[in-house]
Amino acid sequence: MAASSSRQDIETLAKMEEGAAHDHEHGVEDIEMVNTAEQWNWEEEENIDKCMDPEILEHAATGNDPNRTRPKLRSEMFEQRSTLGNYFIHLASSVGDLGSVKLIAELHPSQVLKQNNEGNLPLHLAASAGHLSTVCFLVEISQTNNYNLLVEKNTRGNTALHVAVENHHQEVAKFLIYNDESRFSPNMYGKTPLSMAAEAGNVELIKHMIFGRPSWLAFDNFPEEPWEGNSVLRAAILGRNREIIKIVLLCISSSLVGATDEEGMTPLTLGAYIDDFETVSTMLATVGGSAASNKEDKNGFTPVHLASRKGHITIVELLLKHCPPPRDLLDKNNWNILHTAVWHRRDNMVKYILGKFEFQELINQKDKFGNTPLHLAVRQGYPKTVSILASSKRVNFSVRNNEGHSAMDIARMSLMGEKTLFLRRPLTVMALTLASASRSPERSISSKVKPTEANYFNVTEQRGAFLSVVPEDASSHIQTVNNLLLVSTLVATVTFTAGFTMPGGYMSSGNDEGKSTLVTDWLFQTFLICNTIAMYSSITVAIGLLWAQTGDMSYACSKVGLPILGLALSMMLVAFMAGVALVTSNLTWLAIFVVITGSIFLVIVLLLLVPLIIPISTKHRVTCFVLRCAFHMLLNIPKYDDVDD
Repeated sequence: MAASSSRQDIETLAKMEEGAAHDHEHGVEDIEMVNTAEQWNWEEEENIDKCMDPEILEHAATGNDPNRTRPKLRSEMFEQRSTLGNYFIHLASSVGDLGSVKLIAELHPSQVLKQNNEGNLPLHLAASAGHLSTVCFLVEISQTNNYNLLVEKNTRGNTALHVAVENHHQEVAKFLIYNDESRFSPNMYGKTPLSMAAEAGNVELIKHMIFGRPSWLAFDNFPEEPWEGNSVLRAAILGRNREIIKIVLLCISSSLVGATDEEGMTPLTLGAYIDDFETVSTMLATVGGSAASNKEDKNGFTPVHLASRKGHITIVELLLKHCPPPRDLLDKNNWNILHTAVWHRRDNMVKYILGKFEFQELINQKDKFGNTPLHLAVRQGYPKTVSILASSKRVNFSVRNNEGHSAMDIARMSLMGEKTLFLRRPLTVMALTLASASRSPERSISSKVKPTEANYFNVTEQRGAFLSVVPEDASSHIQTVNNLLLVSTLVATVTFTAGFTMPGGYMSSGNDEGKSTLVTDWLFQTFLICNTIAMYSSITVAIGLLWAQTGDMSYACSKVGLPILGLALSMMLVAFMAGVALVTSNLTWLAIFVVITGSIFLVIVLLLLVPLIIPISTKHRVTCFVLRCAFHMLLNIPKYDDVDD
């Protein structure tokens, strides 16, 4: 009887599968497509699953194709497992083979509780692939046998509803929503089906989860979604889905606006941080929105601080309408919004605050260390930000912090170190000096060096020996002198060689034998004049710097070495330009190209040399204009490695 019954069951299974062929065609290609949609590595699983009985795999491979002969199923096949832990019911569920699933469940109801190595039930696989009829049957039989499959989770903490939402199977998700409350159940990453739908921007599913609740779930007892890392409101804000935000605030709880997550962040703070003006406006209009605008996170930042940190001007304007006066909005370091904008190099926000009369109290306001926004900009080495601040007439340059340092003091001291900040510190000093900033009197007096300390060499029998105690910047001056000597020597060598390798060559006969063939050409004359000046200048610099070895190297570098060497380099550039243009003068366009490019780079070289040669404290209008042009050109060179999160 048992054998006969088994044969009848198998025959019944074959008939049911043939009938299902009208609804589901799932050959080998379909199986691979389904598993790709559910984010399974089908190729790996297929190879490993060959450890199962080949007849089982053949059965799954033939699917519901009525044109192929399918192997007969035997009861012992149902207990076989692949290396991945899949039973036959898992394979049948994943491809929507409802007939096989029904037969197995009727013969062995406990098979619906089987889990593979990833903790997936047959229900998980059916939901992942979007097979609604298979899902309906598995839910129905679980309720009949008092199995609560809907709350069962796999190793990632996902229920069947999680899987359906993740793979965008609307109808399957709606069916599961109506039959259980797992929409509020978090997985191991803290994500609920509700928050996953919000991340995907699935408004229809969100509405169904909230408005399509079953009759047995009273509205008053509707679970309130916690404001945590992956809550539905956070997901909606990050996805900028304003319709979902409105639904959550109106239908779940408006009090979520003031709730904080594990980082101490409120939804309002997050909206301000990502510059979502409409979302911030919506939350401010809800009950408790104004109170949330003043709420601090664990770092003491209010929403307006974070908006200022990111440079979101419109958000700052909106939030300040609901906040106390800006001078009272301070974080744990007593930073106002201008401090924050300066520290994070938000120059647009700095300009906005400086341009508003009502923010004038913020400009020279001190933090708990006595630093004004200008102190912070200088300390960070942001020359452009310093220039913007220094351009305001309301900025007080003489303000000192708790250590007694003015902004210029900090800039000068920082120049002694942080070599990696190429040009940032020198340009910061230049920005302050061009704005007529002065050092604090005490610091200026204490920083003066006595005349006897200006000589960095000990006059002993060992010529050139260093003093045992060398001033802090002595080594840098010595290195500068050595570098200038090297450059001047190279210039002298190049120009000397060029003086005896004339463009165009020499005459080989006549009274002028050995003379230059192009001596009457104006380009040749330009080449020769510039080359001569460069040669003599470099020799002069070299001799002057040799004398500097026995005296004040700082004076020698700034007053002798740099100006004359700058002249030599400029003349060498012009000499090269004239020489190349001369030998290419028979091709007009090429000669013009050489002259134009040479002129452009000559201007750049001069602008680079100007701040090194001309005192930046000069009051002459023309000189100041040239210095400012050079300053703004140099502002584009420094790079900033500091990352703003």
